Amino acid sequence: MFLGNNQQLASKVSSAIEDWTPSEAYGHESKFQNELQEYLDQRLNSGNDMMLGPTEEIVVEREHGNVNGDVVVNGDIGIEMKRDLSNSQTKKLRGQIEEYQKEYTHVIALACGIDDMDGWRKLKNDYENQMGMGMDPDAAPVKFIHKKKTNYGEGASADQYNRADGSGPTGDGFEELASVVEDGVRGYQSLTGDGTMESGKATAAVAKAVFVVGFVLVLLVYVFITFM
Repeated sequence: MFLGNNQQLASKVSSAIEDWTPSEAYGHESKFQNELQEYLDQRLNSGNDMMLGPTEEIVVEREHGNVNGDVVVNGDIGIEMKRDLSNSQTKKLRGQIEEYQKEYTHVIALACGIDDMDGWRKLKNDYENQMGMGMDPDAAPVKFIHKKKTNYGEGASADQYNRADGSGPTGDGFEELASVVEDGVRGYQSLTGDGTMESGKATAAVAKAVFVVGFVLVLLVYVFITFM
């Protein structure tokens, strides 16, 4: 299994999921999965990623592959979702992660609400830090993401993004730019010790904000010179 080709996309998927929270506390896990699939499809195919630029269409499917990942991106990034993760689900999730590692190049364990926090933390310790710790070097890396129920409805939603083919809902370009700059500020605060963003995500957010602000300034200078 070669992981390198999918690392950039895996990071993009992880970042997108971290920005998302369910719009409501659904009574069935499948509704969480449907909302996540719609959101990822819109966001990953929006064509609005200024750092990565336009790419090919990204396929976001439900229950794809030999192990039937809840949501799968491009057939290689498997997402297993749990609603109100319980002790019994934690034990099941361990086995699912190991199966996913054989099927996909990257694995994301996503909990929408957690009842068994101790079990969740143990899984994170066992799998998120396995690289370089004597574990199988070819095992797919695992990312753990937790969505707190108190935050439902406050994250990004699918209707904020336009598909690259123009079939998605209309978005507000100014809001997109403002969001990038805001993330950059939060990233800078985290890098200087005043924020909670992970260092890798913070660095990427700052770099993206600097790029966007620089691009806008160059564009304004060009317009000023052209029309003066």
